[in-house]
Amino acid sequence: MRKLVEGATAPAELKLTLEQGMAIYRHAVDQTAGPEQGSDWWQDVLAELRRVLAAPSAAAAAEVIAWWHNDWAIVDDTAVKAARRIRRVATKLRTARALS
Repeated sequence: MRKLVEGATAPAELKLTLEQGMAIYRHAVDQTAGPEQGSDWWQDVLAELRRVLAAPSAAAAAEVIAWWHNDWAIVDDTAVKAARRIRRVATKLRTARALS
């Protein structure tokens, strides 16, 4: 997975486990993604999810993932919509975890 902005990183304090990242990605982007994607792929996804979650706005978050799909329009989706879903799912998971 290549990075849209080379060298850009999420804040170190943004903790996101592999399990949490996989859940966020599956709920917000692709429910068929799984361990078969491989460890390196998931580590790259986690890095970009952290950057999406650390972004100051959905528009800024969308810039991080705009390259993920060349065909956003074909599936009636956009990077901004996906960024908003990622952020919404992460918030729900954090809330659920805090309540349990």
